[in-house]
Amino acid sequence: MAASEALLGAIGGCIAVGFAANAALREVRIHELEIEVEGTIDIPSFLGLSEGNPGYNQIKVTIYVNADAPPALLEEIVHRAVNLSPVVNTVRNPVQVEHTYKVIR
Repeated sequence: MAASEALLGAIGGCIAVGFAANAALREVRIHELEIEVEGTIDIPSFLGLSEGNPGYNQIKVTIYVNADAPPALLEEIVHRAVNLSPVVNTVRNPVQVEHTYKVIR
């Protein structure tokens, strides 16, 4: 798995945990939950062959759920799971990344 694919997996995993937690808080029983995450990345930019954004240009999340809840409550749970996800918000909002390196021998 490429690191960029791991990021998509982290997004899906975080949304799944958030969904389960929010459902539990509302005493909603989940029978099935599947999170599908896909993204579009500019490979030529990543390889330095062209100018552009070397990261994901778009990430799409589809949530498949079978749960004991009316549609309005499911919509609320989905909204909270996605919009309060730490991983989604780390990707969505600018975050400072610092780096250093050390030569080892």
